[in-house]
This record gives sequence, structure tokens and C-alpha cells, in this order.
Amino acid sequence: MTVNRLENPAADALRALKEKRYEQALESFLETDTALKNDKDLRLLLQITQLLVAVKSEIATVEPDNELLIEEVFSGGQTDYS
Repeated sequence: MTVNRLENPAADALRALKEKRYEQALESFLETDTALKNDKDLRLLLQITQLLVAVKSEIATVEPDNELLIEEVFSGGQTDYS
């Protein structure tokens, strides 16, 4: 899957994910064309983003004063904290 062959909302969603703007990514994913939603990789990213946003929202309601630290673990074992 390359950004070049995707519609603007899907490309916007991928950019938002890269920039860790998860709520914006979810909004953009939901604006994508139905055909793109049938793309296996894109659908998986949509579902993961929906789950992440839901978990962040739930944690924020339980512990509103705590900052949520998201750790991304990549295949090479590297981590990235946001």
C-alpha cells in the first residue's frame, strides 16, 4: 500500500498517524471511500486506530490528570515514546 495510490482522506490519515495525531487519523480514515475501507491493510490500521482512540478516551475519563504515555515498539526492537 502506497500513499500515492490512496485517496486524500486515506493519505491524510496515514500522515496523521505518522505525526501521532490519532484522533485526526481516525476522522480521516472514516472519510475514506468504501473501496479503500475494503483494503486489508487500511482496514487494519483503521481498527487499530479506533481501538487506540477508545482506550485513550477511557483512560482520560478514569485518570484525567495523568498524561498518557504511548510506547511504540517497532520490529527491530526500537521504541519510540510520545
